[in-house]
Amino acid sequence: MRVARQDRHKSRRGAPWSPAELKSIGKAPDSLLARRSRRTIKEIVAMREFLGRVLAKERQRRWTRREIQLLGTMKDYAVALRLRRGKKAVRMRRIALRIGLEWERSKWRFWEPSETKLLGTMPDHDLAARLGRKIGSVRNKRIQLHILMPNYSRRWKPEHLELLGKVSDAELGQLTGRSVQAVRAMRWLHTTVRLPRGRGRGRPYRLPEAWTEEEKALLKKLRNPEVAAQVGCSIKSIQHARQEFRMRQPRLARL
Repeated sequence: MRVARQDRHKSRRGAPWSPAELKSIGKAPDSLLARRSRRTIKEIVAMREFLGRVLAKERQRRWTRREIQLLGTMKDYAVALRLRRGKKAVRMRRIALRIGLEWERSKWRFWEPSETKLLGTMPDHDLAARLGRKIGSVRNKRIQLHILMPNYSRRWKPEHLELLGKVSDAELGQLTGRSVQAVRAMRWLHTTVRLPRGRGRGRPYRLPEAWTEEEKALLKKLRNPEVAAQVGCSIKSIQHARQEFRMRQPRLARL
């Protein structure tokens, strides 16, 4: 008998929700449902807000003119907190009255043709200040239209492009005043020279397919360090090239 009474008053906090309990949420006050289901009021409120249901006493409450004027002036959940209504009820009422979110429309501006013509004619931060837009918005629109940066002095010179893959990325970065990541990205884009993992500071790795006939001739005459100095590649790439072309390293001349 005592066991039955203890089970009847035992808290069911954190227990799985049954279909009947979920169906009754919102149809009765939260305090009444908390007593019936032996749960806390916070647990009932959290599940009701998760399901997007309003309180039962708010179902018959009419909308006043002052409440309707607040719709769309701020986010739905902010209006719901101010009016003590559910978020879903506020959203459904706003949609029924065809009221848009003015706070979102004020932030969004379509790009005019006169504004897109200015992209690339000046730095992004200057254009953003001139148009009254954010720097990220100007940058994204310029990238979307495939418009290059206006800083022409930072463009790659032809003599620097020829050095890609022939010297290390760090050396070329110091020569051009660029970062190693920028040089590596340009090397991957314009050459077939690849660096093995963990060897970014040494000479670049050259694939066997990238070797020319003149460079193959050096493999027959010179040893690996000498070939690496002339060709500008790593020793590992020379060893792989010798295995691919079946060329042995020449022996040292005896004194």
